[in-house]
Amino acid sequence: MKILVVDDEPEILTIVSRWLTKAGHDVQTTGDPQRALELVESNDFNVVLLDLIMPGSTGLILIMRIRERKPKQPIIVMSVIEDTRVAVLAAQEGIEGYLTKPIDFQQLGELLKSIRT
Repeated sequence: MKILVVDDEPEILTIVSRWLTKAGHDVQTTGDPQRALELVESNDFNVVLLDLIMPGSTGLILIMRIRERKPKQPIIVMSVIEDTRVAVLAAQEGIEGYLTKPIDFQQLGELLKSIRT
């Protein structure tokens, strides 16, 4: 799968990217929401994995912008926030999954399998 990981924390980008790469995925990363939108517009990703809280934008805004450009783009959200209201708002935007940080990679793997099928 071709996956875009968007997170403003370099450590998260590194950890998630390494795991996904070892699992056989083609991974691109960025910490900049605007750059993420540019990458989504110019690439065909199987899934976008993004953080909800980032400087300069929020994950919810980024989700809405992605949906405007590519309505069927699969998106998985990750966040340290366990607030169910935020998860509900993200779900209303049609995300494929919600992961709480620290990432449970088994759960991420299961979400990716469900998107692949």
